[in-house]
Amino acid sequence: MTVSLSRSLLALSAIAALGLAAVPASALPPTPAGPTTTLSPDDPAYPLTRPNPEAEIGKLPNGLTYGVMRRAGTRQVSIILMIGAGSGNETEHERGVAHFLEHMAFNGSEHYPPGTVMKRFADIGVSIGRDQNAETGFDSTTFSLDLSEVTPDRLDMAFGWLRDVADGLTIQQSEVDRERGVIMSEYVGSRSALGDVAQASEKFLFPTLLGPQRAPIGLKEVIQNVSADTIRGFYRRWYRPENAVVVAVGDLSRDELKQRIAATFGSWRNDTPAPPAPDVGHIDLARATATLVETEDRAPPTLQVCRAEDKDTPLKEGVESRTRDFEAALWQNALAKRLSTLANGSKPPFISAEVSRSELFDAADLTCVTATLRDGDWRGGLNAIAAETRRLGRYGLTEEEYRAGVKGLIAQVEAEVGQAPTMTGAQLAQSIVSNLTQNGTFSTAEEDQRIGRLALKDLTREKVNAEYARVWSRAAPPLIVLIDSKPDQDALVTRDWRLDEAGPAPKPPAEHAGHAWAYASFGPPGTEVSRQDLPDIGATRIAFANGLRLNFKQSENAQDRVELRVRFGSGQEEVDPKDLPAARLGATLLREGGLGKNDFEDTVSFCDGHACDFDLSVQRDAFEIAGATRPSDLDVELQLITAYLSDPGFRPAIDARIPTAVRTLYKITRSEPGFAAALARDNALPPPRVPMLPEERDLDGVKSADFSRILGPILKNDALEVTIVGDIDEATVVNAVAKTLGALPRRQWRDTRRPDAPTVRYPVASAAPIRTTHDGSPEKATVLATWPLFVWKPEDVREQRTLDLLADIVQGEAIDDIRQRLGKAYSPQVNVDLGRGGDQGALTVAIDTAPDATDVVADELRKIAHELAGGDISQAELERARRPVLDNGATREISNPWWITMLDGSWAHPEQIAAAKTWESDYTTISLDEVKAAASKWLAADPLIVIAAPSTQAAIATPKPKG
Repeated sequence: MTVSLSRSLLALSAIAALGLAAVPASALPPTPAGPTTTLSPDDPAYPLTRPNPEAEIGKLPNGLTYGVMRRAGTRQVSIILMIGAGSGNETEHERGVAHFLEHMAFNGSEHYPPGTVMKRFADIGVSIGRDQNAETGFDSTTFSLDLSEVTPDRLDMAFGWLRDVADGLTIQQSEVDRERGVIMSEYVGSRSALGDVAQASEKFLFPTLLGPQRAPIGLKEVIQNVSADTIRGFYRRWYRPENAVVVAVGDLSRDELKQRIAATFGSWRNDTPAPPAPDVGHIDLARATATLVETEDRAPPTLQVCRAEDKDTPLKEGVESRTRDFEAALWQNALAKRLSTLANGSKPPFISAEVSRSELFDAADLTCVTATLRDGDWRGGLNAIAAETRRLGRYGLTEEEYRAGVKGLIAQVEAEVGQAPTMTGAQLAQSIVSNLTQNGTFSTAEEDQRIGRLALKDLTREKVNAEYARVWSRAAPPLIVLIDSKPDQDALVTRDWRLDEAGPAPKPPAEHAGHAWAYASFGPPGTEVSRQDLPDIGATRIAFANGLRLNFKQSENAQDRVELRVRFGSGQEEVDPKDLPAARLGATLLREGGLGKNDFEDTVSFCDGHACDFDLSVQRDAFEIAGATRPSDLDVELQLITAYLSDPGFRPAIDARIPTAVRTLYKITRSEPGFAAALARDNALPPPRVPMLPEERDLDGVKSADFSRILGPILKNDALEVTIVGDIDEATVVNAVAKTLGALPRRQWRDTRRPDAPTVRYPVASAAPIRTTHDGSPEKATVLATWPLFVWKPEDVREQRTLDLLADIVQGEAIDDIRQRLGKAYSPQVNVDLGRGGDQGALTVAIDTAPDATDVVADELRKIAHELAGGDISQAELERARRPVLDNGATREISNPWWITMLDGSWAHPEQIAAAKTWESDYTTISLDEVKAAASKWLAADPLIVIAAPSTQAAIATPKPKG
């Protein structure tokens, strides 16, 4: 049950927008405007999006809107009940009631007495948070259920509970009082420095809108004091059939799903007079430029320049709306690239910058340029943003920018058809709801492609420039938000912006003076020296003469998509321990560091119009490059990756960004109690240790030359294993690999692990917890409990899976005891960490709670472990843990990530393929005795407990907004 700010679902009618009369609330927005046409829908040039014929959208006589669609072959059904009311429908004294009501849906109803919903659904393999969830937004509350097995009894349960949510909740005062602690834990967990700054920024940017005054989590005083009567009053006013949408997608016919909805919800009535839709407010277009300065040391130094306007009149989905989307994408992409060029220069005005445009609170469209500042230099950032936004407004896109942008849009449109077949039933159901509530049309991928192609024909550079002028140059005057350590600068910032705006006209944009791509050839294509077919899994292994190893599997699970991994070296075990912090940072900056013969901007230009990117990570026992592309772009993707593996640049231009990036990282981590607890646990390990995060001083003075010294030899010399899975044939893959990775000079397979590589070993825990502090919210603390396990070996797979089931049982007990009974936590997280690399594994429980509840939570965790270690585990509890694993696992083999995980690294570790084949038999046959034995063996000892509470300084400090 998460709280989020969602896109608008309730829209004001034209009458309400003019303030002439109040209108009843509705789950669906008014019919959008659109072009009139005499063309038949069968005409290829028809300008409106045609609905997906496989889905049926309609209304029941009571006004409820429904959508149904068959997703054959999945053995699953996904159901969503969306109520068109959220925090925006609350009165001032109800702030937080919509979210509180969402929680009460799990705490007693006509057919589900308090305390039974979660357990009854768990018995059929439906887990809260994964398969059964709810979410409160500004303008809607959504309840969803995913059934992994379609039976009449399960369907009866699912639809029956959702009908209870609609009008059968009991909302007893005793249950409201018990749930307060859970919601307060969620409230506490939602607090952060970044979150507080975001809320203050919204109130500054939108003082005339309702949205910033109605955060879904609500007010602390309301959560602590609201009565059942108040919650019930909101429920009776706003939960009504004409204000609801029910969507069902799954392995049943549309008629069966429709009949289920009609039988379940057809008798729903609400005779309470319909309340008027809330007045969401309007943007004050006459408001002068102003600045808000937030002196929040725990947040990164940031500058944001925004312009707002009332939200656009909705358009019927079709060529006109898609053309507007394309126009927005083109100017945003051009401006973002210009800002990126500045950020990657030798004297960057900021570390990074991004451009965004979004609709907020059903009332406004907001366009922003947001920059992470370098060394707090807000003047440099402000001057650069002013110059580039003025430059774009005066001269528009260059021809080169326009051509590159259109090329990317064409590639996007042509790739659309390949994405739809991989959507799950849950994703399709959410797509139907989103289209119903956001003026869209639920269509096919082929139809989206048709509209996209027509829209591309309508595009011109002049239209793109005009769209930028409409949403930026002619919107409300800029509003500026600065996060900085110095207060009282609002007048200075505003003055400097006005001076920049009034200054000399900027010069025309320069065309990118890049270098020709220098990595089109790596020498003669490599040759195969051996081949091994794996017919039982439909995969192939190929060895090349230069030492390259290839795993390949053709898969149609995701049409027009290819996943790839390149694994090499020994990861953390290969790096000198003192260099590990720099290696991790350097891996994240590899792309930005460019190449020996091409800078970063050259690589961006090379990828224009292609699905072409990757990330490098330093794993425990290997380095790994991960990327995804289209079959038609595999050559381009492999060229890019091979270039970085043969000639990484690590150019000094990135040096200017490193200090601020490091400081920002540590500011954020120091403010999060979960990080603080994990760091304290790491520091308690016997040396030599593998730190999750090094001391900040360990990164002082790190530069690109260090990255080159540490990572350069590894990238250029370590032997490579590449895994490719996707919608592509073997001959195409082998040809592309042979010309790139296979053409590199020979690399020898050898053991690159250092003899002094540190490994994780846990100390014997003491009865007293380790206590540490964090600099974040004074209302937030974390309890981290760790039970050490064993050093993993391939023969331990079944025991590892037994521990996975035990972890699920621990989580269930933590939810029952600490969340449901005590109300001291929102979402306990339990994890088993076992893997290659020689580390001792662990079962870990992390719980966010209030500072005054940490000892209670720690004691309860010890109690749970003691009882489980003593054999207090029932067959029913085991089955509740087992069922979701088997149900979800049944569909894993239709996903490319499953195959990537199985094959990646399998040359060195062939046992992982064998293990993947036995997952179902293991999870099916693991017995209660095995789980009890694991609990007795691993949970009997005292855990290593860390408590991270707020520091004294954090507890008394409060951010003081200025401006």
